[in-house]
Amino acid sequence: MMGRLIRLAAAALVVYAAWHVLGAQWDHFKFQDAVTHVSEFSSGQDEDAVRAALLKEAVALGLPVDPAKIVVDKNDQRIHIEVPYIAPVRIVPGYTYQWPFTTSADTSYIPGSRLR
Repeated sequence: MMGRLIRLAAAALVVYAAWHVLGAQWDHFKFQDAVTHVSEFSSGQDEDAVRAALLKEAVALGLPVDPAKIVVDKNDQRIHIEVPYIAPVRIVPGYTYQWPFTTSADTSYIPGSRLR
């Protein structure tokens, strides 16, 4: 009986951790998509407007992005964006892992595009 309880508790902890890890990874994938979208439609915008759009997307997803760490490098035909952040992921009750993510995009401009 005690062994069954221990196995059940261990299984519950694995499911708990998996739920939180997969949630953090899902948010990262959604943010990567948003960063790619911003990079593709930012040809007429300056770097500050691109940063503002990236922060808006991060806030919408609840990601702890530090505006000072956002890298936006533009030239006449390309844009490179890097957005590092650390997401707190609760692995087990009482322990939170600080998971570092870096989202980036390197895109050629689309003629006539603009940022929403």
